[in-house]
Amino acid sequence: MRFVAIDTETTGLKADKHAPIQLALVDLAGITVTTYIDWTDVPRAPEWTSEAQAVHGLTQQFLQENGTPPANVFAQAGGFLRGAVLVGQNVAFDIAMLLAGATRAGGGMAGVGTRCIDTRWVDAARYPEAGKRHLADIFARWCGDVPWYWRPHDAWSDAMAVRDIWRAQYRWLLDTQLPPQHDDALFWTRINQANMEYQRAVQRYRESLTPVGAP
Repeated sequence: MRFVAIDTETTGLKADKHAPIQLALVDLAGITVTTYIDWTDVPRAPEWTSEAQAVHGLTQQFLQENGTPPANVFAQAGGFLRGAVLVGQNVAFDIAMLLAGATRAGGGMAGVGTRCIDTRWVDAARYPEAGKRHLADIFARWCGDVPWYWRPHDAWSDAMAVRDIWRAQYRWLLDTQLPPQHDDALFWTRINQANMEYQRAVQRYRESLTPVGAP
């Protein structure tokens, strides 16, 4: 299996209205696709939210000066991701934005596989009582000190962090839950178990926020 870490910075949180403006893909060998995306000349340009811009600090002028046309970005990304397992922090969001952005740009993501792993799933399986599952918190639990490349809310930096977290998590899965020569089906059974642990952790967290007596 080939694993690729993914992260995006976007114009907002809704895939039908917003789009990725920075994309980073990093495989375990360190091969990287990272780029800014300029939507200026696309007929269906995405909406922007001030909240998202306040997080990543990217502006439309910066993207016009430094970005790549989206059709080129998604064509390259589709080739890079062909047959890979996507790994991310809140990976479903990144995949949704990636595919919606490709559709908005006219295609180019036919090679994307259907399997993915969220680093939060495995973190919840090992640390079920951990309160926070932000990227920085998970990195501290699995990898220790802040890495040299750390720049919060930068897609390349976050994808690098996801890659390093997944390396540590994968070793843990092999050492504690899987035999050295595991088969593909058993591996995905363990990943699905980790996903269920994560969902239970989310439910416990939501229940902790519900006032007593609330419907």
